[in-house]
Amino acid sequence: MGTPARPSARLLAPVLAPLLTLALALGLTGALGAALVAPATAATQKVRLAGNISNPDGVTLRVSWFTKDWVQVGTRKVHSDVYVLHLKPGVYHVQFTDLRPTYDTDKYAPSDVTVKLVRASKQRNVRMRTGAAVVGTIKGGNGKALSKARIVAADANEVTFSTTANRKGQYALAGLPPGSYSLFTWDRDKKWVARSTYVAKLTRGEVRSEALRLTKKAGSLLVDLRAGASSVGKVTVTAVSKKTGQWWTVTARGGTATFSGLFPGGYTLVAPGWQNWFARTGVIKGALVHAGRTDFSSSFRWTTQGGRVKGRVISSDGKVGMEDVTVELRTHAGKVIASGTTDSDGRFLLGQQLRTQSHLSLVVIPNSSQLQYYKRAQRNGLSVHVNKVRAVGTITLTKRASA
Repeated sequence: MGTPARPSARLLAPVLAPLLTLALALGLTGALGAALVAPATAATQKVRLAGNISNPDGVTLRVSWFTKDWVQVGTRKVHSDVYVLHLKPGVYHVQFTDLRPTYDTDKYAPSDVTVKLVRASKQRNVRMRTGAAVVGTIKGGNGKALSKARIVAADANEVTFSTTANRKGQYALAGLPPGSYSLFTWDRDKKWVARSTYVAKLTRGEVRSEALRLTKKAGSLLVDLRAGASSVGKVTVTAVSKKTGQWWTVTARGGTATFSGLFPGGYTLVAPGWQNWFARTGVIKGALVHAGRTDFSSSFRWTTQGGRVKGRVISSDGKVGMEDVTVELRTHAGKVIASGTTDSDGRFLLGQQLRTQSHLSLVVIPNSSQLQYYKRAQRNGLSVHVNKVRAVGTITLTKRASA
């Protein structure tokens, strides 16, 4: 006799969904609860988040979860109408996206839920609904279809959706949430460009046609990146056109950012923090992109460093520098805002992107092998200032009486 086929998740979903709802509502911990949702262990201190997914087309989805600041934590595929996650306590944005291709005009728009997890399990059900779509053909300045051209739709919050045109220049960008979008476009070789096309007030399920024409020859820009007098390392930066508001993002290496396919005109740069330098948005000095040409003479500088603290930790007996000692800079409330360890001579330098602030404490903690011989030390009443290094001098670790 053959082995019976195992029922698929799709067939089980109509049964599992109501059972999951009941299990969550009653807080079951027996066989049903264990089968549907594995309880988090005390060691991991994770909290269960689960729910039903309204997915009429029965398509595969991707669920991704982010911190409250939209930093991605994890992702996985979902093949049924039930999802279960075990997450550490905190505030999360959980997003469900349709994995169908962008040319499928039945594609769902992303669906988001925000949840705060503390101790108790929570249920958040999700409803997937068809998004809007923009379709059309993209051509170059010579009137020819642009094969493999790139089309990006950006909303007012700079959330983007993108697709690539086929060999005939035809494109479809489906699964868009309702709203208004700017369409940014460029050809495969980044030789043609145009102002963005504004698509206003798309509604759910609407399919709107937009013919795109790239009539301007694109230019390029090489930007010298420096923090103070030093070149920066690997960093991702964004150039924004002053004329159109379009933006291009690249990863710079070796102190140079190279942008291609740009609309002619001047540019500003959006640069993140780098090492102990603060993030900055400002004009790219000397940048003036010309059609069909490359600008080699532009530059951008990070200008403001975070405050830092330096000093030396020594022993009270031999007055020698103590290596591998932990040094923490704390606020008046006890929050650690910078930390590090001493080098072989007992020296330390703390601080990355610290704003000007006062009422700070420096806490010096011997490592595990030193702690039985030396006491911790603390220095209060410190302050830090941007663009300055605060020298605290020598901090002495006193020997314990029993040592």
